[in-house]
Amino acid sequence: MTNERIRILIVDDHDLARAGLKGLLEDEADMVVVGEARSGIDAVSAYRACQPTVVLMDIRMPTFDGIQATAALLREDAKAKVLVISSYDTEEEVFRVHEAGAKGYLLKESRRAEILEAVRSVATGGRHTPPSVAERLESRKRGPTLSSRERQILQLLHKGRNNREIAESLALSPGTVRMYVSQILEKIGASNRTEAVTLGLARGLISPGD
Repeated sequence: MTNERIRILIVDDHDLARAGLKGLLEDEADMVVVGEARSGIDAVSAYRACQPTVVLMDIRMPTFDGIQATAALLREDAKAKVLVISSYDTEEEVFRVHEAGAKGYLLKESRRAEILEAVRSVATGGRHTPPSVAERLESRKRGPTLSSRERQILQLLHKGRNNREIAESLALSPGTVRMYVSQILEKIGASNRTEAVTLGLARGLISPGD
């Protein structure tokens, strides 16, 4: 067991929020705040400079939000440990945080003990997700069931095929293909075809290699 302190980078666009977290964390003998950032963009440069053990990341920040920043950090360092802390826990945000690669999710209203436990857990390679958030995440990951035909069409969308090409490949009319695509978008909760493919891959509905 090492006595080295947990080095923490706090990323939040609100000064009071950062100050509150810093005060809470630095009361602990095994924690030290080594840096702060006011935006997702600043988080990337601060990470390079501070080399933190854990990044406490807010979600809703202008221009480059916490989810984008999390993904950027993990592209730069696959071992980055990001713990998202937010005032919101909408299903979409929880799922996007998970997909971005964060190691945990906390609400800002969480009790002091839970915040400290989460930081320590993530610092040592664990994860932290409140039960209510985990339940919604698991439900979203299971997601709606696509029919075999819908999966076929989603797989062809992944290959870059347009409606006419899909129609010819499956011996369907272009109108029928459009109907299937609309159903897929609605079931998956995607706003466009690209997002549908991304979500389909993430949820294992289609294969990246086929």
